[in-house]
Amino acid sequence: MPSFCVLFPAFCDGLREPDPSFNRELSALETLGIPWRVVNLDALRGGDLVKAFRFFGDAPSQPIIYRGWILHPEEFSNLVDALASRGCRTITTAENYRQALLFPEFYPAIADCSFPAVWIEGSDPVHALQAAQQLGPPPYFIKDHAKSAKEIWPHGCVVLDKKAMAPTIRALQDFREDQFEGGIVIRPLMRRRYIGESPFGGELFEEYRLFFFLGSLISLSAYDRIGGSGSSVPDCRFLSQRIDSPFFSADVVVCEDGRHYILEIGDGGSSALPPTLSPMEFYSAMERTLSQAGAA
Repeated sequence: MPSFCVLFPAFCDGLREPDPSFNRELSALETLGIPWRVVNLDALRGGDLVKAFRFFGDAPSQPIIYRGWILHPEEFSNLVDALASRGCRTITTAENYRQALLFPEFYPAIADCSFPAVWIEGSDPVHALQAAQQLGPPPYFIKDHAKSAKEIWPHGCVVLDKKAMAPTIRALQDFREDQFEGGIVIRPLMRRRYIGESPFGGELFEEYRLFFFLGSLISLSAYDRIGGSGSSVPDCRFLSQRIDSPFFSADVVVCEDGRHYILEIGDGGSSALPPTLSPMEFYSAMERTLSQAGAA
């Protein structure tokens, strides 16, 4: 019997299928015989649990692993509670989720192997500039407590001088809209190792995404469609002892001088699979790890 069930965001109110963004993962689960369910996240956010779980079906006997969009911690907590009321258990608790999602929560655990960082609550550019002084002069890279706006690079991400802090924060907030989380994180703008042009446009830099599940490193792959050799990435298995979550990701970047840094941590359920990572291999590794944990 499969060891877990995967919960995806439903495509829309009228369909029982996951959002098409997860089609690769869905195909892998069906091949592997791993069950899945869907939840309407818009209805969940609106407090309509009947609508949210309209196409959920029977409660699975296996524990649930969420694979979907980033939720606010309060939303994830509501999801965990709603599932519990239906007799379901999630492998990731609400507190686990916070620890892996929010920068102020996880940064102390990686500070010795990451870039310097400061942060504020809220989005006041004056407070942000005051905090940034601890890092030295600009340029800076900014994000909110959960995610950056790198999709609109450099707007909403790069603060070239002090005058740019306010408009860059506004661009970040406009891009993140109601998903803006907590406050502003400020870091020095580090020079990463350039590896080429993306086939979809834009520059690519050497970066890797690692996934940890139940204390084991189950995946290490280039973040983008092209990348360097993952064999050069330092042993990061110590992270499983520092991050209080059974399922999380870690992004490792390489700077121009060849040094590796842990950029950030993410909740494993809401971290996208890199395009070169096989969903079959990913879920097979999770299945083996959970089965071994149950047999121990």
